[in-house]
Amino acid sequence: MEESEGIPLLSILLFSGGLSHQAAFFVPADGYGVDRRGIPGLTLCRVDFTAGNIYLGGGITDINAMTKSVLTATVLIVLSVLSVRTQPLPADSGRPTGAVIPVDSVSKILQQGGAALRDNRLKDAVRLFREVLRLDDGNIEALKNLGVIYSATGDQRQARAYFEKAIKIDSLDAGLNNNLGVIYSNEKNIPEAIKYFEKAVAADSNDAFYLTNLGREYVKIGRVGKGLPVLQKAHRIRPGNDVTLTSLGSCFASTNDLDSAEYYFEQALAAGGKTAELHYFLGTIKSRLGKFEEADEIFRKALALDPRHREARQSLALSYLRQAKYVDAIAEFQQLMDLYPEFYPAQIGLGVVYALKGNVASADSTLKALFATDSALGFQMMDIVRQERLKIKRQDKSD
Repeated sequence: MEESEGIPLLSILLFSGGLSHQAAFFVPADGYGVDRRGIPGLTLCRVDFTAGNIYLGGGITDINAMTKSVLTATVLIVLSVLSVRTQPLPADSGRPTGAVIPVDSVSKILQQGGAALRDNRLKDAVRLFREVLRLDDGNIEALKNLGVIYSATGDQRQARAYFEKAIKIDSLDAGLNNNLGVIYSNEKNIPEAIKYFEKAVAADSNDAFYLTNLGREYVKIGRVGKGLPVLQKAHRIRPGNDVTLTSLGSCFASTNDLDSAEYYFEQALAAGGKTAELHYFLGTIKSRLGKFEEADEIFRKALALDPRHREARQSLALSYLRQAKYVDAIAEFQQLMDLYPEFYPAQIGLGVVYALKGNVASADSTLKALFATDSALGFQMMDIVRQERLKIKRQDKSD
């Protein structure tokens, strides 16, 4: 594309009227890179061996896809001293049939493994639980704990292998079914996840975490009418749990019930939720409700928790842009580009701010860079500038 000498490219493309395009914009024009059709789901990763629970999650997704589930697994820390007994070895253990193992030996190793797990010495715990399995390959406590450890360290393949061995021994175990549901949820195999979560809830219908996992899987596939009552039951059972409260907030956001979403996200914060993601979700809801100053403050809190949180910084930059706080918007978009050089929505936003601020040279330079990367990006920047200028004109007339 040629540029007339002495006339900025942006001015030619915006005002010549001689160009048309059918560019397929990869983000909505009103979002500048933040898809307003959905609120991302929870990202959570907390390991608490002392309390006996592990909660795992991760990955920001659109609310209609919701979030990876919370892994709650009973960590079987064997600390009591067991009486000295013996038990036959399994026939297929590779040892002579009829051979016996002193139970006190197995129990002592379980105690040691449990203590290592409690103290977060995971390598020691793995070694000890594997020793238990060497002595007794059908020991369900060791299988469960190894599955939990590998889940906590991100090795889902190994975790599933141990959980599947354990569930063959006890197919009705609620924790095992829940954990396998989480594995399948993280693999995006929602039908299998629901199957195992339903088994977990059938085995223990009053466990708030199992109910939360099941409810969120229903919402993932659009069955909000079925998922919401499950989440509400989980909330009644454990009303102060930030995970369940966040899930309820996300559920209401998916139905565009923004007031209810705001309420539950705020309750999740009050209950101890401290993640940058939770602040980002609440900020997004407040922004959609037109509470821009409150939203900005919450976005800033999200960034204080995680300065690299891309979506929170993008949302804050967009909010500054909408409020004509151009200097602040430029600072946030520039920070985004420094952190994520290939995050083109930030580059588009920066170019838009330059254009609206009247910095033609910088706007033109940004537009050229976008066209050099992909003409659709350049056309998108132009389209947003047009729309924003029209909004400003309409506002001026109404004033």
